[in-house]
Amino acid sequence: FFSVFYCTISFIQIYKENLMDLLQPGVNRCQIREDTTHGLWITDATAIPVATADDCLRLMAIGDKNRVVASTRQNIESSRSHSVFIVSIAKQNVLDRSESVSQLYLVDLAGSESVDKTGSEGQRLEEAKYINTSLLALRNVIRALVQGTPHVPYRDSKITRLLQNSFGGNSKTFLIVCCSPAAYNQRETVSSLRFGDSTGQIQNQPVQNVFRSVEELTRLLKQTNSQVAEARDRIRQLERLLEMGPDDYEDDEDDAQPLCKSRSVVDEKSEEVPAAFVCPLSKRIMMDPVVAMDGYTYEEHALSAYFLQYGCTPGLNGEPGLADLSYIPNLALRDQIAQYNGKLYLDPG
Repeated sequence: FFSVFYCTISFIQIYKENLMDLLQPGVNRCQIREDTTHGLWITDATAIPVATADDCLRLMAIGDKNRVVASTRQNIESSRSHSVFIVSIAKQNVLDRSESVSQLYLVDLAGSESVDKTGSEGQRLEEAKYINTSLLALRNVIRALVQGTPHVPYRDSKITRLLQNSFGGNSKTFLIVCCSPAAYNQRETVSSLRFGDSTGQIQNQPVQNVFRSVEELTRLLKQTNSQVAEARDRIRQLERLLEMGPDDYEDDEDDAQPLCKSRSVVDEKSEEVPAAFVCPLSKRIMMDPVVAMDGYTYEEHALSAYFLQYGCTPGLNGEPGLADLSYIPNLALRDQIAQYNGKLYLDPG
C-alpha cells in the first residue's frame, strides 16, 4: 500500500568485446561501470519503461532482430555475439523514500565453435576467436571460484565482467546448457556438460539492494555522529592518563596511600583507603579492577593507556614489563570496593 513499483527493459549484445545497444542500434556504445552505491551497471544503455509481459516480449523481439547473426556449416543463423536482456524492477517506499532494486539478467551465450566444423574464415573466423576467447575467460572464472583462488579474473572479458555478480556474487543464478544429441558433436557435448556441472559448485551470496532515502541517511548520520562523540570522549580520557608520564607509573606503596582518596566518594575526613583498592598507575580507587598477566591488579582504563603508550605492562617491583595486554576481571575485589564505597556513602565519618 505504501510502495510504488516501476520496471524498465534494456537489451545489449557483446560483439567482439564491444557492448552495443540492441534497442537503439548504432546510437550508443555502452560501457561497464562500477561504484559502491549501485554496484555494476551499464552506461548509456536504453532503459524503456514497461507495464506488462507483452511489452517485455515485444522489446525482446525487436532487440533480437538487431543481433549479429551469420551462416556457418553447422548453423544457418549462428549468433555471433552474446546477448543480455535486462529487466530492472524498483520498489519505492512513499513514506521514507527508500528504494529497493532488483535486476533479472537473461543471458544468451554464443556457442563455442570448432573452426574445422564450422568452416569459418575471414570475418566469421575473427568473430569465432572473440567468442571462444570470452567463453574460455568464463570457464577460467568458474574454475577460480570453485578452487577458491584469491584472484578471480573477472576483467579478462566483457561477459565475465558483466556477469560478475551472477557467479559468486549478489544473485541467484540458473544455467541452462544446450547440447547436441549427435555423436558427431560428442566432444563438445561432454565439454558443455562438465562446464554446467562445475557452475553448480559456486556459492552465491544474494542480499537486498536497498538505496536509502535522504531522511533515512540523515538519521543514520546523527546516530553515527553520536557514536563518534562517545569515542572521542573515551580517547580524551585515555590521553589524560597518557599525559601522566612514565615517572608517575612507578610503584611506590608508601606514597600510594596518601594519594588513594577517591575522587568522588572519599573526603579528607574519611579513613585511609586499603592499598589493595588503589590502582598502582592512576593512584585512585579502582572501579573496574583487572588482573594482568604480570599478576598485579590495575584499573582497566589505566592499564590499557599504559600499554598503548609503552607496549608492555608496568613491571612493578623491578620486574620487567610483559608485551601482553591480556587480563581478567577481578570480580571479588570489585565487589569489595563497591561495599567499601557504599559504606562511605552511608557513614561518611
